[in-house]
Amino acid sequence: MDDTEDPWIGQWLMLTSTSIAMSGCFKPKEFNTKSYHRDDGWHKNLKCQTSSSTDYVVLSADKYGTPIAIGAGSVSKVVRCNDRSKWVATKGGKEIELRDVFCYVMPKSNN
Repeated sequence: MDDTEDPWIGQWLMLTSTSIAMSGCFKPKEFNTKSYHRDDGWHKNLKCQTSSSTDYVVLSADKYGTPIAIGAGSVSKVVRCNDRSKWVATKGGKEIELRDVFCYVMPKSNN
């Protein structure tokens, strides 16, 4: 099958994307877990939103479009800095390293 016969080609051509800047991170040593807060610097909440609440939006982990979160209208995912100073997300019990994070929209099909 060549690219013109691929049923996904039409969908991919209609996508729009937005990049999210992800730089290296540094996880501070945790001395007091009682005062832990998600906004302390080693966790981030990434959010993608589309102008239509019926279109699907995807938060992607890498340049290949590997999805880490999918939602209708908007989606968010809390990511963390691991012990190797890399931003990671958990999906299906597995830790995924985030590289070239971006959002893309898949318009709702009228079929």
